[in-house]
Amino acid sequence: MNKLASVYEDNHNGVIDLRSKSNHPLSLKYGEIFSSALIDANVRQGRLLPYFELNKNAPFYKAAKAGFLFEEKMESFNAVRTVLNDFYEQFQPKSISDWFLLNAHNESNLRKFPAWAAVLPWRARSVKSFQETIEDGTRKDNEKDGLQGGIEKGWAYCGPVSEEKLSIEAKRINELIYSFRKNGYQRSFENDGDIVATALVNKNNDWCWLVTSGYHRACVLAAMGEETIPVRVNLVIREDEVDFWPHVSSGFYSKDMAMHIFRNIFQPQVNWS
Repeated sequence: MNKLASVYEDNHNGVIDLRSKSNHPLSLKYGEIFSSALIDANVRQGRLLPYFELNKNAPFYKAAKAGFLFEEKMESFNAVRTVLNDFYEQFQPKSISDWFLLNAHNESNLRKFPAWAAVLPWRARSVKSFQETIEDGTRKDNEKDGLQGGIEKGWAYCGPVSEEKLSIEAKRINELIYSFRKNGYQRSFENDGDIVATALVNKNNDWCWLVTSGYHRACVLAAMGEETIPVRVNLVIREDEVDFWPHVSSGFYSKDMAMHIFRNIFQPQVNWS
């Protein structure tokens, strides 16, 4: 006899497949024995940090759109590289405050940390731990592509970056363009088999999804014109629980700062060039 409620019957390797059920991240909150859920996510509700809309102004999306205009691989690579270079030259936040556009708040403490240390208010990891994780991950990613060095070569998500780092990011997008053209998007329930996202749920139970892993894949799929993308949600953040977010409780972010971040991700007000 199946011991699971019907909405949770379809699961794989501990992942609930909600696509033919509720298709809403709040079902994960009641999944008790599951840590993530597969959902068909509307591309229009996709977000990338700090406040980019996936299929409008996200830099990797714009770069992939430029690349799709060309059939020849080197021409596509050059188009992608040009768009990314423009982005890296224009967007160079120096601190957490710059990254989250918190300049209007009393946030002098946030200026002590670089942009890549910008832990979100609802995450439990400390700022130092988050920064170290990003730096370690950047070094390992660079090594995979034959680049010796770490964060000093640049961070993928803002400028400045070295010429080598720029080329690596352009290559990653370009390789996905040609892979998806040839084979389509092949997801799986294995580790790193899905785009991973945090679901942000507002007071009306409307939700958007913030990409936390698989930035390049999400942007290339959006650039292909996909209306929905299967994503694996592993964290659900409710707006009305702001008082319990770890970095609000700790005082690192004020409640106003935290809500500024949540609302600008949920419904971006910034007109990025």
